[in-house]
Order: sequence, then structure tokens, then C-alpha cells
Amino acid sequence: MKKIVGLGYATLLLASNLSAQSSLDPSYGSNGKVLLAMAGPANYFERRSGVAIDAAGRVLVYGTSMQGVGERADVRRLLANGVRDANFGTGGAVQLDLSDAGLPNTPQTAVAAGNAADGGYWLAGNVEGRGFLARLDGSGNQIPVGPFSPARALELNGPVHDLIVDSFSRVWIVTVDSKQPEVLVVNRRIAEGLNDPSFGSGIATVELPRANRQRVRLRALDGDGAFVFGLVGGAPVAAQRLSESGAIDIAFGQLSRTPLPATDAIVVGAGIFTVSQLPQALETWEVRRLTTTGELDASFAPQRLPSGDTFSTDVPLMAVDRLGRLLIAGPITADIATGNVRNDMGVFRLRADGSIDASFGRNGMQRIAFPDSFGLGRAGGYTNLHVLHVDAADRIVAAGQHFFEDLPPQSVNFGHVALVRLLGDDFLTSGFETIAPN
Repeated sequence: MKKIVGLGYATLLLASNLSAQSSLDPSYGSNGKVLLAMAGPANYFERRSGVAIDAAGRVLVYGTSMQGVGERADVRRLLANGVRDANFGTGGAVQLDLSDAGLPNTPQTAVAAGNAADGGYWLAGNVEGRGFLARLDGSGNQIPVGPFSPARALELNGPVHDLIVDSFSRVWIVTVDSKQPEVLVVNRRIAEGLNDPSFGSGIATVELPRANRQRVRLRALDGDGAFVFGLVGGAPVAAQRLSESGAIDIAFGQLSRTPLPATDAIVVGAGIFTVSQLPQALETWEVRRLTTTGELDASFAPQRLPSGDTFSTDVPLMAVDRLGRLLIAGPITADIATGNVRNDMGVFRLRADGSIDASFGRNGMQRIAFPDSFGLGRAGGYTNLHVLHVDAADRIVAAGQHFFEDLPPQSVNFGHVALVRLLGDDFLTSGFETIAPN
């Protein structure tokens, strides 16, 4: 059984060799790229952690560390320049206390993080198969989840799969109903933490059979409801749309009547773009555009992007910049000289009309590679993304985890936090140096 490594910062590797065309954001880390090595007594990892990027450009990392014989969630924050924030929490770290929810603090697994309207953060995770919600202020202090209760942690109705915060600062959480495992529960809370009375009294339900979901993702659509995605492995198998009131949107064209496999969706202008990792061709991502009523947009030819990814359990994500250009990012497969296979971080950019933007990277795609070795014979590195974000200056921030696997007979996995910030038209090539940690 895999366990999760603590968020340690013993090694920091940064990219330095840039193409002559342009440079990464020089104000972030070292030339725009940071790889934070996780350290812990067992050196195992879990694929899921929470990453949130706030309005100040700071990155909150919510992962799980080994504490004695148990697992305990750690929260760290990087400043806008990529340096660890030593003034966050106690000595630069926060460990959640779940006693107010009647839950043990270990073994605790981080799932997701989001920005709160007051400059703080929302955190969701699981402990002993039970989901919880917690809240931090901007300094890293754990504060009450809602305005009318002193409780600094709240037990949810079942294991939590995802948490997002929409553009209205509303908090969306999706859990599995502990009494009806076929049923997913979507909870929406207003910015202050109370259940949203305009959303089915704060609760909506979606039925996705267990065969149609190992993981569940949420995407809010800027005041136009939300999608709930069911994923098995890395492939989408089902999606449902909820209206703003929390009901299943039966008027939303094909997506309600015949659930469209998708892993992400985003509103761009008068249309909704979706991206899928095709079940019959996992090495290909397909981008479609829907009308606001959910019908396939006949004026848009589905765009297929060659990711080469055939084994990742993570999925492509989307974001849009202020010019309406669509960014799609996720793990893409690369062969390395040793014959091993790794996943790099790949970012595609499409124009507002959905065509490939050939001015971005090489023919519309940027491949961001991380090193496969710390000099310890580790190989088989691969990168999964959890957050894709475009800030007001069109800088692209991608964050997730990068993993290595030792060669046999050890076969031990090591996890890292991987972050990159690019200017809107930057291009990155391989090349690394080792420098002192933060």
C-alpha cells in the first residue's frame, strides 16, 4: 500500500537553459521553474494533493507527510517569486487540527485546496475514509469554517473527491454519500462558509455508478452551473451538468441526455469548450465547443491534440487568457535515452476560434521536462498537473506533482511538487542545474 511522503524541501532543481526565442518569467524561482523534492521517513507518495494560486501569485501546497506511524497533512506556501514563505503558519508550515470535527488527525490525506474571499484558503481531505473541510486565514492560522460556529474543521457526509472555488468565491465540494455509494453529493457554500440556500439548500445529488468513476472532478462555469466529471483511470467516462439551482440540467442538450465524456470544461465567449482524453486513443486529447444550450457547435471542428500519454491517471486541464486564447495542459509522454518512459508537462494553446496557435512554443505546444535523476539511479519520472492558472498579466502557472520510481529491487516511489511560470509567449527547452534549497 502506498503512503505519502512529507513535504520536505531538501533538494531544489530549477531549469536554466532557455531557448534564444524568449525566456521564462525571470522573477519566479530561477528562470521560472521550481521542483521541490518531497522528503519523509518512508519515501512513498500518493498521486493527489491540493495546490491553490492566490491573487498575489503565491502558491499554496497542501500535501500529506509521514508523522511517526501515521499520515498528517502539511500546508506550505511559496511567495510570488517562488521562494518558500517562512512567515506562513509556524516556521513556514501548517498542520491541520481536526479535533473540532471529531476526527483523528492521522492518517490524513490531502485532496484539494482553494482560495477564500478573505485572502485565506479552503482545504479538503480524508481521514479514515471520512471527508472534512477546513479553513486557514492568510497567515496560515486555522479559523472557523463558518461564521456561526467556532469549529475549525467540519466532517462531510462521506469521502471527498474535489473542492473548487468559483469566480463568485463560492465553495463547491463533491463527496460520495457514505450511505449510498452510487450517489455523489455536491455541496455549495457561499463565501462565508454557510450552505448556499439558492443551490438546493446547499446540496445537490448526482448519480454516477461506481463503475463510472474512480475519481470525480468538478468545474464551475462562472455563474452558469457546474459540471461533474466521472473518471476511471485517466479516461473520462461520464459527465453531468448541474444548473445554478442545483438541479440536473435536462435542457442542456446532449450533455444531459447522453453524457459527454470530458475531463474539463470552461466558458469562452458565447461557447463552452470541453476537453477529453479519448477512451479509444488515450494518447490523444480532443477539444470540442458546445453552444450555451449544450449542443455541439457545428461551426467548430473538434481539435485533436497528440499528447502521447497512454498511462497517466491525471487528465488535461483548461484555462483561458484575457485575449480569449485557450490553454490545455496535462502530462505528455516522452521516451528517454535509457528506454524508460516518463511524463513531461505539456501545454497547448489554441486561438479564440479553437485553431492551433502556432506562435506558441513549437507549433502550438510547449513541453516542460523535469530531470529523471537526483544521482541516485531513479528513473521513470512522470508529472501530473492539478492546477492550470493564467494571471492578469497572462503569465501561465502550472502546478502539480512529479514522481520518480527507483529501479528494482527497491521499486520505491518518490514524489515532488512541480511548478512552472511562463510568460504568455515563452518557450522552454531542457537543461537543469542544482542549487541550494529555499
